[in-house]
Amino acid sequence: MRRTLAVLTLSLIGITGIVIVALRPAAEEIDSGEAPKVSEQDFQTYVGVYTAMQNDHDLTIERALEPYKMDVDAFRQIERQVQSDERLTDKARHALLTQAQNRSAFALAPTATAAAGDAAATPTASKGKP
Repeated sequence: MRRTLAVLTLSLIGITGIVIVALRPAAEEIDSGEAPKVSEQDFQTYVGVYTAMQNDHDLTIERALEPYKMDVDAFRQIERQVQSDERLTDKARHALLTQAQNRSAFALAPTATAAAGDAAATPTASKGKP
């Protein structure tokens, strides 16, 4: 009886050890819960590259990165860091949207309400009619 109890105890300890080792998360699986920090310079590089690509739709990522002396892998790392932080993602979207609106032909054209307001303010010559 005593021998059986010892065997069961050792078996239980062994199985517990195996389960702990097998289920332990690897280093890359551990989530710190905090997005990696992105420097302001890296953020400006991220926005600058996408701005250049918005300005020239034929521009490749490699050519857009040339002024920054950065390779694609380094840029993709910054991109992942920005996209993992909701605040930075929103900030980048806002910056890119603002720049796109400033370049838009529609933004430069007068609006229909402004044109209608100008027409209403300008009196037309009447041809002898009251």
